[in-house]
Amino acid sequence: DARFVVTSQLPLGLQLEQRMHLSPLPAPDQHAPEDNPAIQLFVDRAKRVQASFACTPDNRADLVAIVTELDGLPLAIELAAGRSHLMSPAILRTKLADRFRLLRRPKAAGHARHETLRAALDWSWSLLTPWEQSALAQCSVFEGGFDWEAVEAVIDLSPWPEADWSVDVIAGLVDRSLVRVEEMSQGGTRLSLLMSVAAYADHRLVEMGEDHVQGAQKRHAAHYALASARWTVANGYTQASRRMALQSEIENLVIAVERSIQYHWIESLEVVSTYSISLSHQHSRKIKYE
Repeated sequence: DARFVVTSQLPLGLQLEQRMHLSPLPAPDQHAPEDNPAIQLFVDRAKRVQASFACTPDNRADLVAIVTELDGLPLAIELAAGRSHLMSPAILRTKLADRFRLLRRPKAAGHARHETLRAALDWSWSLLTPWEQSALAQCSVFEGGFDWEAVEAVIDLSPWPEADWSVDVIAGLVDRSLVRVEEMSQGGTRLSLLMSVAAYADHRLVEMGEDHVQGAQKRHAAHYALASARWTVANGYTQASRRMALQSEIENLVIAVERSIQYHWIESLEVVSTYSISLSHQHSRKIKYE
């Protein structure tokens, strides 16, 4: 009658195991952030280095922004809070753009992989096969999430003949919690990366070389350039579902336009630019043609 609770990056593969996914801490409610576990964790850890630290009306918005941008990851929140005796929440918030330098323990105790956010991600990266590493790195070219159709179109694992189907490789990264999968209200699922994982994957893609970066970005642009050809009545799309698809992919469409302009991918730009007027009104970024 023994029962074991085991934490692991991957399922154990036992016949009788029951999986329970551990999600990051939930995002704070703007009206009552003090009750949020991510805020409470930050305050608790901040008090260890600055006993007078508290969530106040003056720093509340910054604390909400910090834990939200850190995706509710407990390790990242602890590392950020450990800087509270050196920086105010307002300054910490501005420094998150360089999170891999910021999020470290000056004098760490415990396992080396918990000393910095980068070390924790390096450890997870080291457990991946070369094609899993490449797949995760290529996922960084997406903006605002992506679907399984995009996985097949954009993730190129042809250098490894022994690699599984790209969909199965990404499914393995979902099991490792490096890629998130979310059930959509209108049906189906959508994939995404946590912001910290996306930033790390982007660094890794850059390390692989400019050919890998532009190859993944061009496949991305080509896929989204032809989005309108897929959102048709023949494929089961109504005007409402077409509009919903456009809203879901607006981030990817904008970045596809921007990259097509930057690298002069005319064949992609000619198709994607048909979205430019509506996107410029619906999106905070402006698309400028040179």
